[in-house]
Amino acid sequence: MKKLIGYDVPITFEDGKMWILHQVETYKELLKNDVVINTWPTGTGKTLAALNAIRKLNINKALIIAPINELIRQYKDEVERYLNEWGMGHKVELVTAENLDEKNPNHPKALENLLKNDKVILVSNPDIIHYVIMQQYGKRQSAANLFVRLLKFPELVVFDEFHYYDIQQLFFAIILLMTTKYFQISTKYIFMTATPNSSIIEILDKEKFKHSFVNFKPTNGYVQNTKATSDIFVELLEKNITENTDKIIEICLQNKDQDIVIISDSLKRIVQLNLELRKKSINCGLITGPMSKEERQEALNERIILATPTVDIGINFKKPFKQRQTVDVIIFEANSSDSFIQRIGRAGRILGKKLQNFPSYAYCIMPSSVAKRISSKLDSINTRLELNKLVSEEFRSHEIEEFKKIYSSPYRMLLGLYEDAVKLIFPEDIVKEKIEPYFEKIEKTLGLTGISNKILRKQLNLYHIAEIYFSKEENINEKDRIIRKLIKPLEEDITNLYFTQQEFEKALYSYMEFIKKYILSFRSSSGEKIYVLDEEKITGTREFLADVFIMITQYNLEKIEVPKNLKNQVLGAYKILSPRDKNLKLDFNIQTKAEQGFVIPIKIETGMIEGTKSIKFIGMPIYILDPAQEGRARKYGLKVYNITINGFVKRAVLGVEAIQAQAILSNRPWDYKLFPL
Repeated sequence: MKKLIGYDVPITFEDGKMWILHQVETYKELLKNDVVINTWPTGTGKTLAALNAIRKLNINKALIIAPINELIRQYKDEVERYLNEWGMGHKVELVTAENLDEKNPNHPKALENLLKNDKVILVSNPDIIHYVIMQQYGKRQSAANLFVRLLKFPELVVFDEFHYYDIQQLFFAIILLMTTKYFQISTKYIFMTATPNSSIIEILDKEKFKHSFVNFKPTNGYVQNTKATSDIFVELLEKNITENTDKIIEICLQNKDQDIVIISDSLKRIVQLNLELRKKSINCGLITGPMSKEERQEALNERIILATPTVDIGINFKKPFKQRQTVDVIIFEANSSDSFIQRIGRAGRILGKKLQNFPSYAYCIMPSSVAKRISSKLDSINTRLELNKLVSEEFRSHEIEEFKKIYSSPYRMLLGLYEDAVKLIFPEDIVKEKIEPYFEKIEKTLGLTGISNKILRKQLNLYHIAEIYFSKEENINEKDRIIRKLIKPLEEDITNLYFTQQEFEKALYSYMEFIKKYILSFRSSSGEKIYVLDEEKITGTREFLADVFIMITQYNLEKIEVPKNLKNQVLGAYKILSPRDKNLKLDFNIQTKAEQGFVIPIKIETGMIEGTKSIKFIGMPIYILDPAQEGRARKYGLKVYNITINGFVKRAVLGVEAIQAQAILSNRPWDYKLFPL
């Protein structure tokens, strides 16, 4: 094992208290800039940096955006403690479905009332902010009013764990930044992330935002330091947790007085490991996505904790009576530099701890090629910070980073739908004078100028037709009038594709589902859920809803009756028997006129699954690969499936990854099959 030295952090004193340096630097930089990016390591108190900025800059209305509800709940306690300590008069309000429901069953109305407060810190999940910006939160007029009120509300917006979002999910942040700049709204921003997103930095540069970084620097020469992390012994392992089960059991048996955390990217692999540890009479706490808050809290009391990525954000491992680090040994999978740095950072946190001389141990499991590259260079480094830098360099990222690629693909509809919604708010003269130049500015920043809008307009019209066609509005004559107006540029395409009204209706419905599930949704999903009963609690909880695709392929299941209260909400109900030794390979069948590239089938259907019915996916896109594209698809981490298309087996990519394939693999990402085929 390689021993790496922990790091100290510089401290300073202000207002009669000791602070970690960045907690003071952040507000000082914000005084001079519109945007501050705080890149200090995880576990060094970035929340206090944001709260200090609110206090020192006399900010009355702040919006803190955290990626998951677990973290939002933690924020409430921490913010309230801070406000009480400093005698500040702000209210703290959580913006989640659960908390809005307590105030008013009409969630948009509840949020509107919160935005009227004069002195308030709102802590929100990004989903709600995204839907407000897209004017999908409430009925049309109230949604438009809420959108305008949100833009005018915050004096400060704080994005926590900003690296969590993918480039499509960044859309709401892009809109907030660019709207602030274009309309000269005096909002400041703090981005808190150890690994800042290069795309957002590009926007800050292009739009000439006054911005600065608060970076963690070596502490040599600083007057006062305090130790933040222990020394750590590191061993690199290959592949995944299942391939290293025997090694993990040995570690658990040899470290009986140590607190151990084991993190896997896969629920199935964690479940399998838990079963193997049970056989050796090793008790563990399990923390997984399906579990309730109470079940997770109970699991945290165990000495050995098995977890999925649920713990990466929002779960603190607390041992209040322990005088040294909470996590002595960490074993984790990592398929990106972000996950590696986040997870190894869990071990050996000793900031404020009485005992600081106990080392920690990390067993890092990663793809073989990456493990070999990092192993060959381990002897050349001596500190934890040097390891983080090395990992960032050696995890060669193939993520889509160019805005032009992603936002000229089908995701361009997101910008188009946003534009259509905004233009409805204003009179025609204002649209011409102010709104059209605003969208021209956004297109230029995203690199979309010079791309024809003709195809996009057809796409948008088709969606608006679908919305009207399948709405419950009773004014049939008005519906027909609007549809006739929108359908005119589409008539030739429709005539060539569909012979009957029934065929057209099926295609229209499929297209609408595609937009709702994969374009407008903040967290894209096939939407096909099943009820799962887990009597043995091998997943950590007794019952939950889950993605049918994941459960069918990864677990042996027994079909059961759907609970009465879920009859209209789920595709079916199953009892978990055990994890599968090997994932089940599903057969997919579609009929389509497309030969390759991006297409939205009217339906995708699996074959019969072990005596149960086939599963139909409505609105799920696919990307049919030509032979030359398969290697590139795998290089970018896209999962390739066998799909029977018109009786012939072809290779294709499904769902969200099909949209990514269109962005990456096509020379013209904006040019794809518009109508379901």
